[in-house]
Amino acid sequence: MTTLLKKLPGFEISPSGIEERILHHLFKIFLVGSFCISLPLILVRLFPNQGIHTSLSLIDTLTIVSLVFYFIAVAILGIGALIVRIMKGPAYVADAYYVTDADL
Repeated sequence: MTTLLKKLPGFEISPSGIEERILHHLFKIFLVGSFCISLPLILVRLFPNQGIHTSLSLIDTLTIVSLVFYFIAVAILGIGALIVRIMKGPAYVADAYYVTDADL
């Protein structure tokens, strides 16, 4: 069985850095941040008529917009950390692609 890619000989793998910690804690960051953003909405729903004169639809809208922004930010952070992790991995060499009409 042949492999599609072969490891580049003599290539040293870079040590992991902050990207490993980010990927390890990403789910916890996602949950804690989502709860913190949703906390005002939860409190308004649990304790109605406690002196809050703001419209509930405004609180709903601001919470949803903030959550969407936060989800996108966490996704970008995770994708960036994953890209750095892949780039620090071993280097691979693919098979050569020979061009028939190249001037040699």
